[in-house]
This record gives sequence, C-alpha cells and structure tokens, in this order.
Amino acid sequence: DIGNVIQSLNRLRKNNALVVGSVGTGRRTIVEGLAHQLVFNPPPNKKFTNANIFVLNTHTLMAGAKFQGEIEERLKGVANELGEIPNAILYIEDLHITTSTGRGSSDMSAALKSMLSSGKFRCIARESTENYRRYTQKESDYDALFQKINVSEPSVAETYDMVETHRVRIEEGQEVTFRKEALKACTDLAARHIHGAALPGKAVDLAEEVA
Repeated sequence: DIGNVIQSLNRLRKNNALVVGSVGTGRRTIVEGLAHQLVFNPPPNKKFTNANIFVLNTHTLMAGAKFQGEIEERLKGVANELGEIPNAILYIEDLHITTSTGRGSSDMSAALKSMLSSGKFRCIARESTENYRRYTQKESDYDALFQKINVSEPSVAETYDMVETHRVRIEEGQEVTFRKEALKACTDLAARHIHGAALPGKAVDLAEEVA
C-alpha cells in the first residue's frame, strides 16, 4: 500500500492519494511508513528529495472560527506556506470534514480544491469507508484530484511487521521492553479473540494495553 501511495504522488496529474478503508486497517500506519521511508530510503526520484509530510488537523483548523470565510483564509495561509517548501506533502485525516455535506462548507471545499489544483504541493488524505460513501464521493471534483487507494484488512502474517513498527513508540511511552514473540502473541490473540475490530489496529491496541 505504501508503494501505491508513492505511485500516486509520482503521477503528473491526479497526484494526490486518498487512502480509504475500514477503521483499524492501518491507514495511518501507511502514512507513517511512508514518512519513515522518505527519511531512510527515499524513492530514487527528485519529487521525493528532502520531501516532508505536514499534517493538517481539520478540527484545529475549524476551531474558533466565527466569521464567514475565516476557515478558507486559514486554508489559503496553509497553501501559501506549503507552496514555498520544495516537495511538501500535506496529510489530511478525515477528509469528509472539508466537504459541504460533512461539517465543512462549500467555500471550504472550494478552497481545498483550489489548493490542490495549483500543483504547488501534493496531498495524502485519509478516510473511512463509511464516510467516503456518505460524504466524500459525493463531493464534485475530488475524484479528479485524488487517486483512491482501497486498504483492506491485512493478514495475520502481514500484521506482524505492521505491529513491529509501533514497538519503539510503545516501549518508550510505557517504559517497557517488548520481545518479538510478545508482539506476535498480541497479533495472534487479537485476531483470534477480538471481534468487531480490524487488524492491525486491534493488535496494536492490545500491545498497548498489556505494556
């Protein structure tokens, strides 16, 4: 899936990636994995040279806005700053919040479309399958701007490596040391006994709980 995101960002047109999947299927892990690769093993392409990912918190963006056009002006400010940074990549969680049907406004949606159409930077957006169907796919022009990448629940074997990427964060945050066998056990137990949630999310949650 990281490869699919890189391929989308490398396109001449429609070079923004929309990662869509059920909650817990590792959509954020894909972006974190890309960030790790950009630092330690960047793709051999000048579009990714010294590339950085900047996170746009849509909730913070909207917080405290009282006047019409205020959110749009904030978005324009973001666009202007990113436009000055070579190979900048914007990451947006919960893309539906920017749509006119999903808490945003038509002006906010238009501002984001204008930002992405400028081609001054690229974007990765994350969306749940449910919210994509209810809101995002109904937003005109998003289909022309984003390359949709469907993320399905990984296998147990694939989840081992995905949980491993969270090892350092959990160990440092909880001041513990995890053996590889323990993380593997968390994955196996989560897959076997936790229902109503998806891998790798439920395996990572279990690892954090037992830490």
